[in-house]
Amino acid sequence: MAGFCGFPSDTKLVSFASRTRKSGGQQTLAISDPAASKCDKKLHAVKEAGAGFRSIAEPMVDTTSQFAEVIIAVLGVAASYERYRINERTTADRAQAKARGAKFGRRAALTPHQQAEALQRLAAGDTQRTVAALLGVNQATISRLQRNAVE
Repeated sequence: MAGFCGFPSDTKLVSFASRTRKSGGQQTLAISDPAASKCDKKLHAVKEAGAGFRSIAEPMVDTTSQFAEVIIAVLGVAASYERYRINERTTADRAQAKARGAKFGRRAALTPHQQAEALQRLAAGDTQRTVAALLGVNQATISRLQRNAVE
């Protein structure tokens, strides 16, 4: 991991491992990385560079000890579990928002009235390109509207 520490024997000390992101503009480590394998790879790179990683608040987070491999594995599992919990909370919050009536995604390019008008014009024989130009949208919007109306 180029630029992690000044010398191979250096040890990166942090106050809280879960808050470590950048130090001096250099990427160091992210214990709460979404992908546990990223955390694992970063810690292995630190160890292979001859450097160490220690957390002041969490003394068990110390890759300079003889249990470094175990610590790296545990941190990987912790990062994976944290990502699972984040997904779980996000899913629950999204369900609550939907129950409150929140709308997700892009807004429709056409109002329901414009959609009905477009479908009427298409049924009357106007081309998709003409209808799109009249309503100020792309032809693909009218094509999609027509395709979804048939289904």
